[in-house]
Amino acid sequence: MLTLPGPGPGPGPGPERERSRDPAAAAAAERVRAYDRDYKREQYRACRRAGICTRCKGARGAAAPGASLCPACQEYDRRRYHTSGAAERSRRLRDERIAAGLCAVCGERPIQPGHARHQPGRPYTKCAECLERFRRYHRHYGRTRDRNRRAGERS
Repeated sequence: MLTLPGPGPGPGPGPERERSRDPAAAAAAERVRAYDRDYKREQYRACRRAGICTRCKGARGAAAPGASLCPACQEYDRRRYHTSGAAERSRRLRDERIAAGLCAVCGERPIQPGHARHQPGRPYTKCAECLERFRRYHRHYGRTRDRNRRAGERS
């Protein structure tokens, strides 16, 4: 049996908790997860059809027109996820690196001209190493995505 630390009274890791590797128990747990997943999916769809907020289930009001969340939940999301300024900082850092002639990805090496699909009027942005890593990644995953699309799977 595999033992994991579980929550205990007060601070600290608490008493040891055992988790069974019994195949029947694992199958039962998977059935419960599948039921919960299906139930939550149906609950979400019902809320969408009824026009109520999918998060608070209408407790704070109806969903905004064309949206799945009420204005209060939308405001919560906006404050929680969009106020850190991370996107703006990243954009500013990228622009500073490009203006200095450095790679926008790593910021260490000079920019390497030679993008295969370079668009006139747009500056080159990557060094030779980052450009090669980018090409290798997209060569591999682009083929996988295309192969999956041909097979009828969603990517």
